[in-house]
Amino acid sequence: MKHHSLPQMARILTLALATTAVSGAATLINEGFEGGTNVFNLPTYAYTDGYTLTNTLSPTPGLRYAHGGNPAPGNNVAYTQTFSIPTLMLASFGFTTEQIDAGTVAFNIASQFSTYQGQNDHAVISLQFRDGSSQPLGSAFQIGGSAFVTALAGGTGNRDWGNATLEGFVPTGARELVVTLAETKTPQGAYIDGYVDNVRLDMNVVPEPGSAMLGLVGGLILLRRRK
Repeated sequence: MKHHSLPQMARILTLALATTAVSGAATLINEGFEGGTNVFNLPTYAYTDGYTLTNTLSPTPGLRYAHGGNPAPGNNVAYTQTFSIPTLMLASFGFTTEQIDAGTVAFNIASQFSTYQGQNDHAVISLQFRDGSSQPLGSAFQIGGSAFVTALAGGTGNRDWGNATLEGFVPTGARELVVTLAETKTPQGAYIDGYVDNVRLDMNVVPEPGSAMLGLVGGLILLRRRK
């Protein structure tokens, strides 16, 4: 019978714990704006229209990206239009109330953003967790925004793209998630040119540190006893 050394067994147990960490994972949103429709019902531009610098980020963009359209009541006004997707029920993605209320469900929201030249129109993606009565739990988690696009390279010419990400844990008591994308126009131009591409939201169950460490230590103790 083959016996594993202590270092070998430690590596095996570490791998097992890492595998546990990514089990119970789900992708809730993965939108590249390539089809005729998208989850936010946003209009799109083609990259070949030449309104931005080349998007060289990863994940690699396709042929199109989203913008806010032309709903504003005039050229020289500031205006915000909010787009949303249907409410996401966390249980429908396999996350249990026990996992959520133990604080072991993590999320990662990522998106690429740009704007038109020096206008600094911008988009903000918000995650608002709610309880079983559809009441908000704390403040929304957000990425994007005015400061983000203002810092993008390009000055008053065509602007670069930037990747924004945010990680966190689903709050205790959460049962629902409302995802919105707010497009804001500065008092220049007619269109809301907050550009967005490759929006992705992932969640996964992370083992509690205490139980993970106990599992590792317990496995090593068992190995010593059997040697």
